[in-house]
Amino acid sequence: MIVVSDTTAISCLLKIQKLDLLSLFSQDVYLPGAVWQELTRLQQKGYDLSPIQTASWIKIEPVVNTALVETLRIDLDAGESEAIALAIEKGASFLLIDEKDGRAKASELGIPTIGLVGVLLTLKQNELIPVIKPLLDELINTAGFYLSDTFYAKILTSTNE
Repeated sequence: MIVVSDTTAISCLLKIQKLDLLSLFSQDVYLPGAVWQELTRLQQKGYDLSPIQTASWIKIEPVVNTALVETLRIDLDAGESEAIALAIEKGASFLLIDEKDGRAKASELGIPTIGLVGVLLTLKQNELIPVIKPLLDELINTAGFYLSDTFYAKILTSTNE
């Protein structure tokens, strides 16, 4: 399964030192150049990017269809635009993206999307992780990942936690 990722999921998992969870979901995760550039800003804040650089299952790849990226840039940021374009180029099984506008545009273009919570739910359903609550709490408290109280409660109810 090929997954192309936007910045949020990668940066949040990196911040809580759980990037390897994504490898349980897919052994082929692609990042477009703009996403990598966004991630390098974390390095300036003291985060170690070597887990991304050394992960054999993460590949940084340039987008070929720059015309599509420019069109998408009218409404989206560079990372989202390139992630959508790369997902099309790779025929990705999923575009890993959490931002509302980016997800809407990807859906409009027929690209299957999944968010970070969806990845975690899939891992739990497949018994690859035992619980989801501590991960959600760490994402919220350490990585600044936003979940509404209602959605948070719904997730925990759906997983019996």
